[in-house]
Amino acid sequence: MRPPAGRRGSGRHDEAAGGYGKAISADPGSPNAHAAMGCILARAGLGMDAPASYDRAVEIDPRYANAHMGRGNVLWHLGRPAEALKSYRRASESSLQIAGPPYQACQTKFATA
Repeated sequence: MRPPAGRRGSGRHDEAAGGYGKAISADPGSPNAHAAMGCILARAGLGMDAPASYDRAVEIDPRYANAHMGRGNVLWHLGRPAEALKSYRRASESSLQIAGPPYQACQTKFATA
């Protein structure tokens, strides 16, 4: 999914949120749209609302590492480090699941070196 043109990263968070809101309405099963909304909410200073968007993204796709990472970042900044660390751990686990056995073997080799 592409971000609404000219909005994400431009400081025009209200417009970006509106665009992602439309994307979510059109495809409520899109984990990308929910994660992007979480990012926009966090950037707009609405961090308290952002975890719910990331939660929805990982409900749809539990292996969506970027959503776990974004959730962790928001929780960290909200002063909830224990929850943030759980999200970071899930992001790491999700990345390993996606990468598969060769990457895991490499990680194991370097972790024990």
